[in-house]
Amino acid sequence: MIKMVSMDLDETLLTTDKVITESFESFVKKLKSNNIIPVVATGREYYSAHKFVGNKVDIDLICNNGNVIRDNLSGKVHYVNPISDEDLKRVMAFDDNDKVFTSLHIER
Repeated sequence: MIKMVSMDLDETLLTTDKVITESFESFVKKLKSNNIIPVVATGREYYSAHKFVGNKVDIDLICNNGNVIRDNLSGKVHYVNPISDEDLKRVMAFDDNDKVFTSLHIER
């Protein structure tokens, strides 16, 4: 039994021109009508993912490499798991030359 379908954006739902596939909205509706939960899981942050998914698709977006889950239509946060200040400092201390560029989810 299939309970959930998780889809990535880049090189999966987005064309090479960075446009969401035409069949995405109807695909999501078909999944839901068959009691299958559709989600988009991406390393992108919410606002970037939402821009691609659009304003009409009722789907949850798992963003920031799994650190945030938000409702695409309302923006409501279902889950957030930011890195602590202490852990952030520990991770960044490994970069002796200030040359590492990373995306870490923090909340203040």
